[in-house]
Amino acid sequence: NGIPIKKLRKYTTIRELQFSQNVEILTEQDSLRYDSSIGIGEIPIDARMLYLKTAETFQNHQEIDAILIVCVKPYLDHIWEMKEKYGLSKLKWVCEGGDTFQGSVLNGVKYLKGKIDRNDIILFHFGASPFITDDIISDYIRVCKDKGNAISTTDYYLLSGKKKKSSSVSNPDNYTNEYIDRDTIAVMNTPHAFQYGFVSDMYKEAIETGVINTVEPHTTTLMYAMGKKIYFSLGS
Repeated sequence: NGIPIKKLRKYTTIRELQFSQNVEILTEQDSLRYDSSIGIGEIPIDARMLYLKTAETFQNHQEIDAILIVCVKPYLDHIWEMKEKYGLSKLKWVCEGGDTFQGSVLNGVKYLKGKIDRNDIILFHFGASPFITDDIISDYIRVCKDKGNAISTTDYYLLSGKKKKSSSVSNPDNYTNEYIDRDTIAVMNTPHAFQYGFVSDMYKEAIETGVINTVEPHTTTLMYAMGKKIYFSLGS
C-alpha cells in the first residue's frame, strides 16, 4: 500500500547531507514548506525504502568514508537501529536537525567541527532523492576538489517566461509577458559539495552579519547573497 510521491512530500521531508571525500551525512528534518508531522519510524514502508535507497547509494560509493545523519530529536535512537538493521556500516554520527533545510545543514556543519579537517569535502543531499548515480557523486567530488564547491546542475530545455506574480501558474490572475532565454538558466539540484573550511567560514560570516536571516533557507541562496561563485557538476 504505497503512498503517492505528492503525499509523501506533503507530510514529510527527509534530507541527506553527505560530508567529505569519505564522509556522508543523512538528515530528516522539518521544513517551512512541509508539515513533517510524522517521523521516519512512522512513514509507510515505501517511503522508508526510498530513504534507505538513497542512503545505500552513498554507503556503496568508494569515495564516501563516513555518514552523519541529522534528524528530528525523537528519532535519534531509531537511526542507530536502522544502521544495524540495514547494514549502514559507514554511519558514524547522528545529531539533531533544525527547523529548515539550512538549519539542518548548519547543525551538521557545526557538529563536524573538530571531527573532520578543513580541507575535507562535505556533501549535502536530500534523503528522499534516490535517483543519484555513482558518476554524479564522483563528478561533484572532482569539481569540488578543483574549485572548492560543486552543485549538481543541468541545462534547461523548456520554453521559459518570467511570471508576472510569484504565485503559482494556477493563479488565474498570473501570466507572463517577458521571455527568458532558456540557455541562460542553470537548474541546480542536490548533491552539493563544499570544502569543509569554506562552508564553515561562510556560515560563520552569514550569522555574524545577519545575512542568513534575509534569504530563503537554502545554501545556494545564501551563497548568492554573499557573492560566492557556484560551480557546476554533473546532474541528471
